[in-house]
Amino acid sequence: MMMAKKKLEIAIPIFHNLTALDAIGPYDVLQLLPNAQIKFVSHKKGLLQTFRGSLYLQATASFEEVPNPQVVLVPGGPGTTPLMQDEVLLNWLRKVHETTLFTTSVCTGSHLLAAAGFLKGLEATGTRMTCFLTTELGPLRRGLSGRVRSSQQQEYLQGSTWRLSWQL
Repeated sequence: MMMAKKKLEIAIPIFHNLTALDAIGPYDVLQLLPNAQIKFVSHKKGLLQTFRGSLYLQATASFEEVPNPQVVLVPGGPGTTPLMQDEVLLNWLRKVHETTLFTTSVCTGSHLLAAAGFLKGLEATGTRMTCFLTTELGPLRRGLSGRVRSSQQQEYLQGSTWRLSWQL
């Protein structure tokens, strides 16, 4: 008798003002995994408006309804800033992180992982713009990945990826 494979439960927390691509891009790839069951989770079920306002994503489950996902992927966007003090979300992240195979993020979703206490002494990546949002999390070391040889290159790389090290 063959046993059915257990579903790989993947939770993507969503919130108002998230960057849609940060949630939809990984979703589009992860949904191809065999036996993957992806849930968009939030404080409560319902529609949440993305950053640019013309797209809504639907939370299909509340945090309470997803107590043990194997994977958590936290998207970024301007909506992460107020959530850095949202104890409901942060406590859910802390609880599920104890048993996840992977707890990961996209862009400023790393701010929520840092606020939950997961990035102490670790490196996270984000765009240069995110460096200015991180001062509430403590002192950072900043540096462009690679070398910048001229002021023209610096201007061109203005939106490039910076390496951030959380020193909390």
